Amino acid sequence: MLCPAYLYALLMTPLGCNNIYEQQYQMHRFLTEFWKAPIAANDIGYISFRNPNHYILDIWGLGSYTALSHRDNENVGWMDTLAKEHNINMAIIYPRKTLPENWKRIAVLSLGHRRTTVSGPRVGFYSTNPETEPSARDALQAFASTLPPKVKLVFEQPLKHQAVPDSPPSIETAIGIHVPED
Repeated sequence: MLCPAYLYALLMTPLGCNNIYEQQYQMHRFLTEFWKAPIAANDIGYISFRNPNHYILDIWGLGSYTALSHRDNENVGWMDTLAKEHNINMAIIYPRKTLPENWKRIAVLSLGHRRTTVSGPRVGFYSTNPETEPSARDALQAFASTLPPKVKLVFEQPLKHQAVPDSPPSIETAIGIHVPED
């Protein structure tokens, strides 16, 4: 006789594996095949695995004591300082309440299936340097055409700043229409 908890785990394992493939593996592919430059991230697991290319700044703090000692600080200037120290022009991060003001979200990668194992269903790609935003956007556009079915990379309008939303981008944002704020 099967215990319901074990049966649930057995049934959810393929979906969990798919989550890793649709998000973590795709982030890794972007870094090893398209970006090939230093990066900041708050989930360094798969992106650092067999990634011989460049430095990965862990802004969550598992791989950086400096980040660990600052991560709960509301003043996020430390992230920008560390990024500049390591010549980082892009960040790939899960939702966060605050980010350095000059970090501009370029795109959001969304899972194609229900989230079961990854930290969140969406992860944002940010330019940390306005001068390199066009090359980051070009790399992401080349990457977008290689994504698996149902996985979406939705682009922001150029130079728009906002944290990764808890819900998908609005249709206006997704198709690039500017809606004036009240």
